[in-house]
Amino acid sequence: MKPIVFFSVLTLSLILVPRAGWSAPLFSRQLDAPLVQVEPQVRQVLDRAGFAIIFTADIGAGLQKVPTRPGSERPEKIHSLIICNPALLRRVARTDLRGLAFCPLRVVLVQQKGRTTILFPLPETAARQDEPLNSVLNEVGRQVTRALEKLP
Repeated sequence: MKPIVFFSVLTLSLILVPRAGWSAPLFSRQLDAPLVQVEPQVRQVLDRAGFAIIFTADIGAGLQKVPTRPGSERPEKIHSLIICNPALLRRVARTDLRGLAFCPLRVVLVQQKGRTTILFPLPETAARQDEPLNSVLNEVGRQVTRALEKLP
């Protein structure tokens, strides 16, 4: 692609992209406890709901190497739990293979000032309302959020 075409497309995309605030549907819950106490509880409620923790990424460890801007605070810890429910995975695959792009799911735990925020991007927004995939992804999102709402 020629540089002039690339920059024209880039400029148009920046103009046409809405500049509103955060618009992605996201489950968010803040607990007055450090991540080291919250993470085992999150693992337990997800396990009871049939979700296996496939992998845990310590994202915060990598961020410690990146310099921060003056006046900005870096989260103390960030862990990303990669989760999957095999039964729901089969339902998604049978409904629409495009839904597999959202499997496995992730639950992010962020600790700042001794408090932990739990974040879960809701997968059901990926499909149009009239698609069968939407209802399956909606059920997946509901099961995860119901489990996370059971935390003390």
